[in-house]
Amino acid sequence: MADDNAVAGRWRDEDISQALNMHINTVASIRKKFVLEGVKPALQRKYRETPQEDYHYERNGVESIFMFVDPIAGWRRVSNRPQRTLV
Repeated sequence: MADDNAVAGRWRDEDISQALNMHINTVASIRKKFVLEGVKPALQRKYRETPQEDYHYERNGVESIFMFVDPIAGWRRVSNRPQRTLV
């Protein structure tokens, strides 16, 4: 795929990332691993050592949270209201 483009002779990393719907950094890291270690290690998927777990939470009601931020001035304000809608 990287060398089959008839017009230019090569695909750029941007073209490959768009064609495969993946981030350009992923394409670059696979290409680097291919050059350093070969085809098989580059195409093998890495598995996590420990499975990823979703955290669980207990819902104790619903509130409205408002956040106002001004990153240039360096301040933020957070306020909450006990009810989601007007009574």
